[in-house]
Amino acid sequence: MKYLFLAILMSSCAINNQKKALKHFKKFEYYGGSIVDKIDTIRIETIVKGKDGKDSVIYQIVKFDCPNVVFPKSKTEIRQINKKERAEIRNKRKENKHVKKAETKQLKSNIKKEIKNINCWNFWDKLKFAILVFCITHVIRYIWLIIKIFIKMPL
Repeated sequence: MKYLFLAILMSSCAINNQKKALKHFKKFEYYGGSIVDKIDTIRIETIVKGKDGKDSVIYQIVKFDCPNVVFPKSKTEIRQINKKERAEIRNKRKENKHVKKAETKQLKSNIKKEIKNINCWNFWDKLKFAILVFCITHVIRYIWLIIKIFIKMPL
């Protein structure tokens, strides 16, 4: 009778532990844990002696399922990862800011050089302008002299 009581007690504990284990497993899955089935292969070598006394090696490949447990990350690990990501984003923004600044500076200097090249007069342009101004001033001077001569002449 006392063995029967002990057997009932042991079985009730075993059932209770299964429920607890299931509860803990559900909690494990809820917080992000998972079990990934992975197939591993093993090569087994066996040495067999033949009739003629020579040894021969037999290779046997065995495949079996091996559950791989993936644990969820803790809150501190998640915070550290997020902090690193934010720092990387900040650094990228700073780099982009400096790169854009350098690009705009280069673009402005190129535009200034182009404007300078467009507005720049070479020697022949300056010579043409000087000849044109010289001719215009002499023509105006001769016209003025002709007007003065006509005004002084009596009719």
